[in-house]
Formats: sequence, C-alpha cells, structure tokens
Amino acid sequence: MPTLKRVRECGHSVILIAPNWPGQLWLAEIMQLLVDQPWSLPLRRDLLSQARREIFHPAPDKVALWAWPVRG
Repeated sequence: MPTLKRVRECGHSVILIAPNWPGQLWLAEIMQLLVDQPWSLPLRRDLLSQARREIFHPAPDKVALWAWPVRG
C-alpha cells in the first residue's frame, strides 16, 4: 500500500482511516506500524458521502471503517 510505504519511509505519524477486514495483507502492515489502540468509527448513514453530501454509500455497515494511529 503506497500510503503505508510513505508513512514508514518518512517516519510520519498519522491516523489512517481504513476498513478492519481481517485476512487482508495491508491490515498486517498496519498492525506493524500501530502505536496505539485503533478505534471503530461510528456507524452513520452519512459516514461516506460524495457530491456535496447528496450521494451516500449504500451499505456503510459493510465497510467497517476504523481509525488506525500509525507511525513509521
């Protein structure tokens, strides 16, 4: 994942918003850079929207977004 590569190479500290999908290779990479407990984002209809909040994701519950505090 290019974002994680840049975090690692540049020593950045970020809160990465990404799904918590066990079994994904990039999730193992996130775990290696984790510096604190991740937390789940609240399930809201407007969590993922576009077009100035006129179009919403059809199934935000399937995405399972989490905030991952990581440091390179």
